[in-house]
Amino acid sequence: MIEARPLEPLLSGLPSTPPETPAEDPPETKVTPLDEISMQYTSGTTSKPKGVLLTHANYLFGGEAMSKSMRVGPDDRHLIVLPLFHAGAQVHAFLPMLLAGGSIALMERFSATRFVEQAITHEATLAALFAAPIRMLLAQPPTPRDGQTRLRAVSYAQNVTPQQFEEWHGRFGAPLMQIWG
Repeated sequence: MIEARPLEPLLSGLPSTPPETPAEDPPETKVTPLDEISMQYTSGTTSKPKGVLLTHANYLFGGEAMSKSMRVGPDDRHLIVLPLFHAGAQVHAFLPMLLAGGSIALMERFSATRFVEQAITHEATLAALFAAPIRMLLAQPPTPRDGQTRLRAVSYAQNVTPQQFEEWHGRFGAPLMQIWG
């Protein structure tokens, strides 16, 4: 059991007022397309997982490619259920929306029991998944709400069977778009 502790001792060392803003301008920082922006880890399917450095150019290229391939526009809203530490959420979901002026509905985590209602509630037009969450959604009991989302495309990674692909389309109506796997 986690014991509750009073906050006062934890907060006692914090300043009571914000720091003064420096009078001088901060030094100019230049960012180039080849500057690294993040390290993403591979899945380890061909070897041990390894960190891969991605540049600003990598991010912009990936975001633009996804934006164009999914025809993202300013009226789109992407339901993001993937973890933000992964390139799928960052490059394939979040960035296309920023580049096209769309919006996002960021969920705390994927939930097969809540996905359809989240898509409906947040009026999502796009989503990104992996094969496992697609199978989890298909394992849920069908409901009349399954086909009532505004989702016009769902990108996904890895493989689903031809039967799962057909069942998805018959049940949810949102076209699946495989982007890798």
